[in-house]
Amino acid sequence: MEISRREFLRLLGATGAGVSLAGLGCDSTWSVPDEMYERVVGAPGIETWKTSLCTLCPAGCGIKVRLIDGIPVAIGGNPLHPVNRGGVCPMANVGVEALFNPDRVTEPLRRVGARGEGKWEPVSWDEAIETVGSRLQGLRERNETNRLAFFTNHDNTLRSDLVARFMTAFGSPNLCVFGKNNASTLATYLTQGHKKPLSYDFKNIKLLINFGADFLDEGPSPVRFNQLYSEFRNRGEGRNVKIVHIDSRCSRTASISHEWLPVKPGTMAALALGIANVLIKDGQYDRGFVAANSFGFTDWKDRAGKVHRGFKALVEEDYYPEKVARITEIPARRIVELARTFATVESALVLAGGQAGNSSNGLYTLWAIECLNGLKGNYKDNGNISICQEPPFTELPEATMDEVSSKGLSRPGMTRSVTPFCFPENAVSLLPQAILQQHPYPIEVLFLANANPVFSATNQSDFVAALEKIPFTVSFNSFVDETSLYADFILPDHVFLEKYEVVHTVPTVPFSHLGMQQPVLEPLYNTRNTGDVLLQIARNIGGTVASSFPWPDYKECIQFHLQGIYERGAGTIFSERMDDAWLKFLKRRGWQVFEYSTFEEFWQVLLDNGGWWDPFPAETDFRTIFQTPSKRFEFFSQGLQREIRSQIPGTATGEEIRSLLQKWKIEARGDLAFLPHYESTRFDDSNPEFDLHLLPYNLITNIAGGGCVLPMMQELFGMLAREYWGSWIEFNPDTARKHGISEGDMVKVTSSKGSLEVKAKLLPTIKPGVVYMPVGLGHKAYGRFAKGIGVNPYEIFFEDYDSIGGVSSLTSTKVAVERIRGKEQA
Repeated sequence: MEISRREFLRLLGATGAGVSLAGLGCDSTWSVPDEMYERVVGAPGIETWKTSLCTLCPAGCGIKVRLIDGIPVAIGGNPLHPVNRGGVCPMANVGVEALFNPDRVTEPLRRVGARGEGKWEPVSWDEAIETVGSRLQGLRERNETNRLAFFTNHDNTLRSDLVARFMTAFGSPNLCVFGKNNASTLATYLTQGHKKPLSYDFKNIKLLINFGADFLDEGPSPVRFNQLYSEFRNRGEGRNVKIVHIDSRCSRTASISHEWLPVKPGTMAALALGIANVLIKDGQYDRGFVAANSFGFTDWKDRAGKVHRGFKALVEEDYYPEKVARITEIPARRIVELARTFATVESALVLAGGQAGNSSNGLYTLWAIECLNGLKGNYKDNGNISICQEPPFTELPEATMDEVSSKGLSRPGMTRSVTPFCFPENAVSLLPQAILQQHPYPIEVLFLANANPVFSATNQSDFVAALEKIPFTVSFNSFVDETSLYADFILPDHVFLEKYEVVHTVPTVPFSHLGMQQPVLEPLYNTRNTGDVLLQIARNIGGTVASSFPWPDYKECIQFHLQGIYERGAGTIFSERMDDAWLKFLKRRGWQVFEYSTFEEFWQVLLDNGGWWDPFPAETDFRTIFQTPSKRFEFFSQGLQREIRSQIPGTATGEEIRSLLQKWKIEARGDLAFLPHYESTRFDDSNPEFDLHLLPYNLITNIAGGGCVLPMMQELFGMLAREYWGSWIEFNPDTARKHGISEGDMVKVTSSKGSLEVKAKLLPTIKPGVVYMPVGLGHKAYGRFAKGIGVNPYEIFFEDYDSIGGVSSLTSTKVAVERIRGKEQA
């Protein structure tokens, strides 16, 4: 039955406990099963608490759920979890709304109308799984397992590993993970030779230079970074961290920094290299680290005796401060001051994100920024940067392969067949092109889990066309989102309060850890954990696919992984905060905070406390982080050189390499292509009237649009802008004045792809000539609280990609704006 949130909590006796939102104007509708409602009426009102995880975003914060008579009514943070330390974001705080959302998919559905029409009929789990299994079995019988594709998002869960194993065992190279191999990962690959996430030790830093990363509203763990930034500013006299934020918008992260440098969009590479120029000319860099542990800093000779240009010569000749100032619109004097501050502060760190990587020159930009950490020697023993260490899970045997799956995996993946880029696994936005061309083969079955490209991609219409062409699509989502509208079956997952999961190795976190998610109540509806569904499908297929998954359910799969941690006795289960010296004392003697004689006891304590961590992982030689061809930090990337040459059959000539670079729209030629440099950012120049740069940004109240199923997050979406249940566009007042726009006016924003109408907000925290729009609204599906609210700026974004990595560029769009009507008529 549907009931107001306020009325349901009143029946539970919870409205006086700080959980009623009606006073804030948000008394949303909840859907409560009839048997639960009957149980509530006249219930004794017994309060209990359970520990779990929030997985509404990939951070996986530890939570404590308050229950009354076994029914969740509120969510707070788990103070034992070392990543979020008792804090939660607004989405987690009202996460109970996801459980009781009246538009959840409550049972398996089969499409009965046209694709995209949203007409469904219920179907049993047995029939749905049998239908899916028969489709997959048909692919195996025809030796065409490569015709299965799986779209998902990277979310730091064990389920992601299970999905990858399923695709390997089945025999398909078409696992497409949105957000996994982004430009940051590739920059790490070019400098260090691996694609593993990096961790950062912030304990001793005195200066943080942030190129565009809005850590407080998005990123690996917004809650953790909110806490870190607070600590940075409150360590005490002489110990506070100075923070310099570089971006075209003064985000929330920038606003609590000590300085904001408003840089011209797409020019951060030039600024980073300008800082490097000063460091090198002053001789203020870690000469010992660079000499002993880097490659390509100075000019060098290859085996044939050919001399190649080094990073030092490039920077000294091409990136002097006055030239960089003209490119970036940051004064030359300030560039020199920042560089010398970075040089003289003993422990300084550089981080990057946001527009730094999401541009047509994103990989070169992040590479240039990473070189500042190389010049500072931040990779040395006791340095600030290392590889994130995974928990010591039980080592899984390789997935069993038969001739059919081996043949399927040997075929090229869809992105490699059509992408013009060097790293095709990153160009997931070009998948529709491959699917529509059916090159090198058609996709016959598509699985969707936690991915909604019809909403989040800049080429949404291409994804729609591709989905309409695929014969059979299955969604494992809990809601009918824009992409699931085109599915043939929806096999609904539990929401996060109803299932087991593990989140581990969150990027940037400097210690090995995992958080445990457990059901805080039985599933409300006829839904299933997607992990269990994949295991059942594997069993139905049989043969080597089934033998690769020996676990009867996903819970036992998780327990199998954790057995390794129990047997090794490494680390400790989360506990009350202890002094570091005491924890080190226990570790040296092989003692642990808790005692358990069986795995079952270990498992129960793990569930009760919320997870496991190892605050002091085994020390390793810092040189092991470098897995490049030179086994050093590479200023000149031999890895990129090798990747580019691998794109050319036979021996690559200089002319062939130049032709390839031209195809990728890269301006650099010769050695410059293999060095970090400033590539002119590509913009949509199709119309001279498009005079403003349009950029997007995320809010912590609605990360990537996922908060739209939570009505309180819709209410809070524009809290700082004082705009509610709607979208807006942000102008610098000078920019607005030039275009005849005032605060609150309705404006038409037009790009080469279309137009949107939104309200104008005038803020001095936006660089002139740039406009910003928040993303997350503008859904065309996803339920009553999301559909038709606001606009989705990605609908009018120009389609462009990073020249080498293929990551979508979000800085290439230029727009014209026109006042439609005044504030009084808006």
